[in-house]
Amino acid sequence: NGNGIEVYCIDLDNYFTPGAPPSRMAGHLYSMPPEFNNAVQNKQKITPSLLSDSFSLSTIIYEIILLTSPAAGSDGSPEEIALRFSQPWWADPLNVDPHSNPHGNYPVAVLNNDLCGLFRRGINPNIDNRPTVFEWITALEKALTRIYICPECGYPTIIDQSKTCCPLKKHPFESLGFFIKKNQITIPLNQATMFIGREQIKCSNKISESHIYCEQIGPYVWIQSLGKNPTFRWSGNNWIKLQKNKTFLLKNNDKLKLADIEVEVIKIN
Repeated sequence: NGNGIEVYCIDLDNYFTPGAPPSRMAGHLYSMPPEFNNAVQNKQKITPSLLSDSFSLSTIIYEIILLTSPAAGSDGSPEEIALRFSQPWWADPLNVDPHSNPHGNYPVAVLNNDLCGLFRRGINPNIDNRPTVFEWITALEKALTRIYICPECGYPTIIDQSKTCCPLKKHPFESLGFFIKKNQITIPLNQATMFIGREQIKCSNKISESHIYCEQIGPYVWIQSLGKNPTFRWSGNNWIKLQKNKTFLLKNNDKLKLADIEVEVIKIN
């Protein structure tokens, strides 16, 4: 369509629709849900459903992102694969070291919390709790806006508030802080969320109690202006007023003015 390839239909081997005879194809061993494995082993008939497709979709997305099958390490035989898929997602970071990558793939630590939650539900024998395709679309679209390439090792990760370093080589993310020129105070921006105001700045009654809101997502810090008196950002030529409740990305060497107090954004690691 000019913006990319639109896929309308893939692989009709086990397509099922009301009124059509069921397919004799059960699926690919590396993406077949456990209920299908059980049916094959017991020589029972079974037809695809949106929920069985959800399991298969989850395994395919897993392989695309992490470059390995969720059955890796337990795929020496069809029986091993069936056993692995009969259990909840074995690589769940709640249960294993998320930084390990014994199969040479990306570790699950590169995933964000949203994707981990969908894999936890999708690669799971609990049929009724599997995610819909629309949940995957929402999470993947969000993830595409959160990809960070480590400048030290070049590896990618999908950032969220839980991450403070590159998940592969443990290189720490850049940390920023506010340097207040008037009183020479430095305020580290080292929490997932922070409110900066009169108590933190300490040198002006024109600053509101909660003048700006800071949210750290991986290596990035976003701010919102909340104060009664405005917050400005230096453009290089003049001070630009920040719109209230709209987020702005902070960068090293940015200059802000909170009411009447000038603040410089500095790197502190």
